[in-house]
Amino acid sequence: NLGNMYRTGCGCERNYQKAIEWYRKAMTQGHAGAFCNLGYMYQHGQGVACDLLIANDLYQKGANVGSPVAQYNLAISYLQGNGCAKDEKMAFDLFSSAAKQGYASAQYCLAVAYMRGWGCETNNAKAVEWLLNAASKEHIEAQLSLGEAYLRGLGCKKNEKVAFSWLSSAAMKGNVKARYLIGVMYCTGMGCDKNVITAFSYFQGASMQGDIDASVALGEMYSKGLGCEKDEKKAFSIFSSAAEKKHAGAMYFLGMMYAKGMGCGKDECKAFELVHKSAEQDCVDAQVTLGVMYYYGTGCETNYERAVKWFSNAADRGDATAQCNLARMYDAGIGCEKDVRKALGLYEKSASQGCANAQFEMGIKFDQGDGCEKNEIRAFEYFGKAAAQGHQIAIYNLGLCYEYGRGVERDLK
Repeated sequence: NLGNMYRTGCGCERNYQKAIEWYRKAMTQGHAGAFCNLGYMYQHGQGVACDLLIANDLYQKGANVGSPVAQYNLAISYLQGNGCAKDEKMAFDLFSSAAKQGYASAQYCLAVAYMRGWGCETNNAKAVEWLLNAASKEHIEAQLSLGEAYLRGLGCKKNEKVAFSWLSSAAMKGNVKARYLIGVMYCTGMGCDKNVITAFSYFQGASMQGDIDASVALGEMYSKGLGCEKDEKKAFSIFSSAAEKKHAGAMYFLGMMYAKGMGCGKDECKAFELVHKSAEQDCVDAQVTLGVMYYYGTGCETNYERAVKWFSNAADRGDATAQCNLARMYDAGIGCEKDVRKALGLYEKSASQGCANAQFEMGIKFDQGDGCEKNEIRAFEYFGKAAAQGHQIAIYNLGLCYEYGRGVERDLK
């Protein structure tokens, strides 16, 4: 304790030499913490020349007498190759030993090791188990990671309410990513009652802490007037700043503002340039929009083959709109070889995700027997799904089904 007081200047003037002196005295009695603390001083050059070899030797001695902090520090050295050969298996074993003694930072790192396969086989369920241990000890990063795990159902059953609880705990402690994610959850009503005003507040707080994702979300709120007064110029300014830092989402939103003349003069060529850059960074919304721009020649020359390419990229990542658009290209043989069966498969994938246009097209397919066996009952079902979302032609076709008794009992009412 006296060594700690001299090292930190607690109750006395800071004096590294005195701290070293008292740590060495404690080491002669086998005090685990003394090995660890003196190792820290050698690692960071406090009162001695920085020497990672000596630091690791001291951590090893502390680890040998059971210090969880020494085990953790030595594990970090092995994980990063600081003053020793990189050895993920050794790091894993040391994290395990320290974690079993209840050291929260080691428990968190052991969880990350299980998630990333550091010195072990990937095991997300084990990761969640150790995250829960660390999070219960108020470890902020563990609370964040545990919230993300429950949000995605990674190593545990997806549970948005539990995710919200853990992320809230991390956010209250000032974790910027947790604040951003809580903002997203309030904005969408995931795991909580939807509240765009509260979402705006969280995004604003995270943005002030320098989180660029939160800044972009804040720009989107301003552009739509969600949780705040609509301010297109402010949104444009926020997107511009984030786009300069090559943020894919910001470039996409800024492109959309140029395309529509929101907060700026309309400029379709500039819009195309920004959307293209965003799409190249794997922004799915940008890839879908870029496909549409190539299809209609918005800010560029019409190019159906490139439209197919970008719709394909987004469709492969599960985007329902892209799947429907790509299906239409295959259905008509535009920019690609006509393939009605492939179109049908894409329509079906899109329709299963709730895309009204795809549900309508599936209705047409079954109604006409195009690429599939004619089935008026299934046509009626798909028209009904699309009609329920307000698809006008589907509503009309549903009316025809009732009028002529196609796939349903005739009902003129």
